[in-house]
Amino acid sequence: MKIIIRIFLAITVGLISFSCNDNTVDAIAVMKLKSFKFNDNNVPISYDLQEKPIKLGFNTINYNNVNNISNLGAYTYNYNNGQLTEIINAPNFIQSSNNALLTYNTEGKIITETITFTNATTNVTNTFSRNFDYNSSGKLAEIIEERIEINGSTSLVKYQITYYGDGKINTIVRYRSLNNGTTYLEEETLTYHYDNNKNPFYHLLVNATGNINSLTFYQFIGIPTISLGFSSNIKLQYYSPNNIIRIEKSTPTNTTPVTIITNSYIYNQNGFPTYSSKKITQQSGEVTTEYWYWEYSFFFN
Repeated sequence: MKIIIRIFLAITVGLISFSCNDNTVDAIAVMKLKSFKFNDNNVPISYDLQEKPIKLGFNTINYNNVNNISNLGAYTYNYNNGQLTEIINAPNFIQSSNNALLTYNTEGKIITETITFTNATTNVTNTFSRNFDYNSSGKLAEIIEERIEINGSTSLVKYQITYYGDGKINTIVRYRSLNNGTTYLEEETLTYHYDNNKNPFYHLLVNATGNINSLTFYQFIGIPTISLGFSSNIKLQYYSPNNIIRIEKSTPTNTTPVTIITNSYIYNQNGFPTYSSKKITQQSGEVTTEYWYWEYSFFFN
C-alpha cells in the first residue's frame, strides 16, 4: 500500500489540438492516465467532473476549498495561507501517531521539518528533524537529516544534490556523521540518466499540485516517513519532465557501480510510455525485473 501512495494521484498529459472548422475555437483533447500497473498491481484512477483525480486505486483523494490536497489515503495535509505546514499519517500497527511540521523561509521554501512519531508497540515517542538548503538558483541542494539508529543512538545523514544544465537531477550523494556533524563520511552516490520523452508522473504531479518546485516531489511523496535513500528513484519519477532510463549506485570503496537500474520503455505516438521493463542488477550478479504499464484516455478541455 505504501508504494501505491508514493506513486500518487492522476495525470493530465499531452495536448493535441483538433480543429472543428474555421468559425469555431479549437477543442483541446487532453490525455489523462486511466490506470497504471506495476507487476501484478493494477491501479485504476477515478476523476470528478472537472477531471481532477479523486481516487487512486483504493486511496481516496480530497481537496480543500482552494484545491490543495487535503487527504491522500492515510495522509492528511494542513495548510496556512496556502503553504503546507503539517502532514499527519493515520495510526497503524507500526505507529500510533506520526506527524510532520514544516517551516519556510521568506522566499517560501521549506527550511525545516520536524517529525514526531510514537511506536505502537513500545509507546515510545521520538522526534527528529530535517534541514533544507538551496543553491544560488533556488534548487534544493542539501538535506541534513537526524536519524535514530537501530541501537537507539542518533546520527546525522546529509544528502547533497547536483543538477544537469537543464535542471534535471544529476547526482544525490549521501554522507553520515556519528559526531554531531563535526565530520561526515561519504556512503553512496546515485547518478541519474534520462530519455527525451514525456514523463507521465511529472504531469501527474503538476495536475495534482498545480506547480513544480524544488521540494514538491519530496513534500508529497517522501514526507513524513521516507527519506532520500535508494528509493529516491521512485520519488524522482515525479520530478523530471523526462523519464529516468538508468540509475547507478556507487560507493567510495567500489570503482564500479554496486547497483544499476535500467528502464526500457515503449512509447505511444504522443511520446508517453505505455510499457517499461525495469531491471535491477546487483554487483553480485543478482538481477530482478519489474514490469510497468500505463493506459491513457482523452477528455476535451
